[in-house]
Amino acid sequence: EVLRNIDSIDSLYKDVRERIHNLGIAPDTQKTLDGKISLRNFMKSRRTDPKNSLKLWLQILKGLQDSYRLGKEYGTISPDSILIDDNNNISFSGAVPARAYQSPEKLRGLDPDQSSDVYSLGIILYEMLTGTLEGVGSQRIINIEPDTPEWLDDMVIKCIKKVRGDRYQRIEEILENIKTLSRAKK
Repeated sequence: EVLRNIDSIDSLYKDVRERIHNLGIAPDTQKTLDGKISLRNFMKSRRTDPKNSLKLWLQILKGLQDSYRLGKEYGTISPDSILIDDNNNISFSGAVPARAYQSPEKLRGLDPDQSSDVYSLGIILYEMLTGTLEGVGSQRIINIEPDTPEWLDDMVIKCIKKVRGDRYQRIEEILENIKTLSRAKK
């Protein structure tokens, strides 16, 4: 609407919409040399519903488990460090996570562990479901996105607990919780 108002005010600005569009980088040009796109750019380029967000998040959890087996360090998870290829396969880069994705213990200078990554993953899922980080820790997802199942909102809340011992300690705990919920639904 703002652009339409600009168009109507002065005909010299008719091309503002095109200029603004050209300032952004198209999703295809945001791919790495090996054809991967960061989760950040993936989230910017498309809106995902809770079901598809959860599917992608589960792939990230499983990819992270595989990376742990190969010796990946804890405390380095953010949308910029998660890479997705054209087949939705997940890999991880060495990108340094922004402060918003770092666990409270890592911010205090303590050694991160798997629960630190669980915290980061919870923040990422919150952002995937709501499209923003506003309200993290103070607002429930279902208040922003009413289509989100309450159990998924509860899961995110448990992931992002400030006290390390109050959140899931390992990815396997999250996966087991999801399996239990899945069996209960059937």
